[in-house]
Amino acid sequence: MTNELIANFKQKISPAVFKVVEKHSLVTLDEPEYTLKLRLISASDGGIVFRIEDFKQKADYFLGGGSRRAGGKDNDLTFLDSQCIYQFEVKKTKHPQQLLGKTQLKAGLRWVRHILDVSCSEHEQLLTKVAYIQISIPKRPNLVRSAKKYRFLLSDNVLIVAVSSEVIEVEFVKIYNYILSNGHVLQNLDWKKIY
Repeated sequence: MTNELIANFKQKISPAVFKVVEKHSLVTLDEPEYTLKLRLISASDGGIVFRIEDFKQKADYFLGGGSRRAGGKDNDLTFLDSQCIYQFEVKKTKHPQQLLGKTQLKAGLRWVRHILDVSCSEHEQLLTKVAYIQISIPKRPNLVRSAKKYRFLLSDNVLIVAVSSEVIEVEFVKIYNYILSNGHVLQNLDWKKIY
C-alpha cells in the first residue's frame, strides 16, 4: 500500500517538502511558542510525513512571497501510514481537554486531498481513514501537576494528547495503540464530503 504512495511522491513531489518514515523518525516542530518532538514509527511498509506550510512555501504561488501561512488554514503536521491520514494540530490551551484545532484539522485535510490528487491518482483506495489529533500544550506549564508526560482525551472524534510542558517528545506508537483500542477515534473517510 504505502510503497506505491512513496514511489508516487518521489516521482512527483520535491524531496524538500516531505520525508519518508521507514522505521524510526524524529520530527521536530520548532515554533516560537513551543518545541514538539514527535517520534514516528511506521505501522506498515513505510510512511510519509510533511507540513503543508512547506508545500505552500515551495510552491510560491500565493501573494506574500511564498508565505508559509498564506493560502488559508491548515494543520501543523500530516503523517500518511497504514491506510490512514494522521492529521496533527498543536494548540496552547488553558484546559487540556479544550478542542481548539478542529477547524485547522479539517482545512488541512482539504490541502492533503489536493496534494494527493497531484501525486497519486489512486490515493482514495490507498488511504481510507483519517485520525484527527490535537496536541494540547498548557499555557502555564508550571501549574500542570501530572506525573505523566502526556495523557489522552477524546472530544468530538478528535484525539487530544495533553502534554505537560512546552518541550516534549511524544511517541507515535502510543498514539497508534490508543487509536486502535478506541475505534471511534479512527473514522471512515468519505472523500466526496471533504470540500
